[in-house]
Amino acid sequence: MIAPAPIADFQGAKYAILAVLKATSPCAMTDHLVELQHIYLEIQAERWQHIERFFLPYVCYREHYLTSQNKPDWQIARAHAPKSQRLIASGERGQLEPLVPYSSVIGLLKSKAREGALSLEDVQSLLDQFLHLVVICEAELSALKLAGLSANMPPNWYRSLNQKPSVRFEQIGSEFRDLSI
Repeated sequence: MIAPAPIADFQGAKYAILAVLKATSPCAMTDHLVELQHIYLEIQAERWQHIERFFLPYVCYREHYLTSQNKPDWQIARAHAPKSQRLIASGERGQLEPLVPYSSVIGLLKSKAREGALSLEDVQSLLDQFLHLVVICEAELSALKLAGLSANMPPNWYRSLNQKPSVRFEQIGSEFRDLSI
């Protein structure tokens, strides 16, 4: 038997372990759960700066925004994600935008991690509640920037007990078709 080649870095090891787990697991691990595991590993290692890169694939696998080769695709996400009423009326192509900015989702994950043990189920619950994509027009994107909401939620949202994910778009007067959260 030939010994496997040594893995040079931690990232490579992480992917190798996940690939083996996926291939040998008695209950099939979906790609959606693999992305969730990636996010969870980054949280456990407190590598907050790396978490954002797993958000789009996570949402694409969860919502089935996939190519025929079962790969996440932002163009398919843009075509199928909920669209704002202004975008529909304007006929523009639109911009894919997270309902809650990625930095705010990471902030929520950080605060929950600091409170105590953050389980995989807790992470999934938080992501399923706050990590959604929508498609907006250029005017709405500009309105978010003018309101100071392009990378943040409104200040009162962070202190609220009822954190409604769509509040930053409501503040600029945006409404969405088929948004169910």
